[in-house]
Amino acid sequence: MMIRYWNPVRETETLSRQLDRLFDDFMGMSETPAHTTWTPTVELIEKGDNLHLSSYLPGVSADDVDVQVTRKSVLITGQRQRTEIAEGDRMLHSDVRYGQFRRLIELPFEVQNGNVEAS
Repeated sequence: MMIRYWNPVRETETLSRQLDRLFDDFMGMSETPAHTTWTPTVELIEKGDNLHLSSYLPGVSADDVDVQVTRKSVLITGQRQRTEIAEGDRMLHSDVRYGQFRRLIELPFEVQNGNVEAS
């Protein structure tokens, strides 16, 4: 027999987060809008007084990426184009996600927009 303790505070917080997510999706305010088909991975590293943000975007052209920086966040948006398959060839399997992407990263402290570099 397994004993499970009920924590009403935890259950209420979980329900609250689920309802917030539901209303955000309904009102179009979700972090990942419906037109977003995939989300890139990121690493945020603090190096002294600097932050270093890396995003892994294999198969995405730099022309297809937009980076916007505010004092408290970085927004990366773009699109990965589907690779062309030669006539007579056929795709047997693909785990690659194509289409639009969006990633909002909250920064741990405010940054100066004039000192931001991207490459």
